[in-house]
Amino acid sequence: MSLPTVLLALSDPRTNRAMSTGLQRFGYENLTATDQCEALSILATKGQIDVMIIDADAPEGLALGHGVRRAHPNVAIVYTSEAPQKIAEHTIVSGSPMLRSPFAPHLLAGVVAALGRRASLD
Repeated sequence: MSLPTVLLALSDPRTNRAMSTGLQRFGYENLTATDQCEALSILATKGQIDVMIIDADAPEGLALGHGVRRAHPNVAIVYTSEAPQKIAEHTIVSGSPMLRSPFAPHLLAGVVAALGRRASLD
C-alpha cells in the first residue's frame, strides 16, 4: 500500500512550507497551494490527490472543502484552525477531522496515515 498524496492549502506560506517539509520527512508526496484557485487547479490537473489539508480560518476555507467534496468525493478533507471551537460542525465537510493550529508535522502525518488506513478499509 502506497502512502496518500497530500495537497496542502494553508493560508500562511511559512506553514505550508513547514508542513510540506515535515510530511516529506515521513515519506508523503505532497503539493502546496497558496489559495483556493491554485488548489482547485492542482486538483484538476495533477494526478491522484488523496488528502487535502485546508485552513478553515481562511476566507474561502470552508467553501473550498465543500467544493472539493462535490467535485472530488474520494479526496479526504482535513481542516486546520486556530479556534476550532468557534467553527460550527455543520459548516465543515462531514467526517472531516479538525486540527488546532499550530500543530507539529508528526501530528499531521498521523492524521493523514489514519485517513489512508480508513480509505483502504472502505
